[in-house]
Amino acid sequence: MHLRKWPPLYRIQEGTGETPPGDRPAGDSAGRLRSTSELDHDLDHDLDPDHDHDPDHDLDLDPGHDLAVVGTRCRSSFSTSRLRALRVRRSKMTNDSALLPFQQLDVYRVARELAIAVREAQIRHTELRDQAGRASISAFLTLSEGLPNDGPGMRRKYFTESNNSLHETMAAVDLAAGIGALDAVAATRIQHLGLRFKRMLSKLRAG
Repeated sequence: MHLRKWPPLYRIQEGTGETPPGDRPAGDSAGRLRSTSELDHDLDHDLDPDHDHDPDHDLDLDPGHDLAVVGTRCRSSFSTSRLRALRVRRSKMTNDSALLPFQQLDVYRVARELAIAVREAQIRHTELRDQAGRASISAFLTLSEGLPNDGPGMRRKYFTESNNSLHETMAAVDLAAGIGALDAVAATRIQHLGLRFKRMLSKLRAG
């Protein structure tokens, strides 16, 4: 049997026969000197990495919150650092899981962004502002009607209507910029979105 060798628990002051206060062995609440076996058990207990001193603290729970435990209480295997990593991961998650499948498509998002950009551009010509707004909304909504459809004929019909409304949108925006009713930065943004939308629509119609 292999015995562990521990450093001396205390030393005797020369000439006094008393143990220095700082070197006296630990005692219990009643002042009883604890045996070497008890100290060994406590040391092993403290060095045990799996020992959970305060499971509720590791879980970052409110101390006043009571947990209803059925059967034997199980300690959590998650450390504070792992829980922190999970929180960061959740905070970076998008809301895609709450969207319908067609809402997660790039073409849907580009069409939506285009309609928003037209609205935010605040075209300073009443008729062109209304026309561009209605056309961009129509392009977005008819696209949305076609995306969930399984029939090739219906999909082509809706994508063609969306394509027509897209071109009407771009013409109204281009004219607004030409007569000075739209800022160049806003017009450029809408133009880029329109080109992206057009390329995506062309692939959808071809499919």
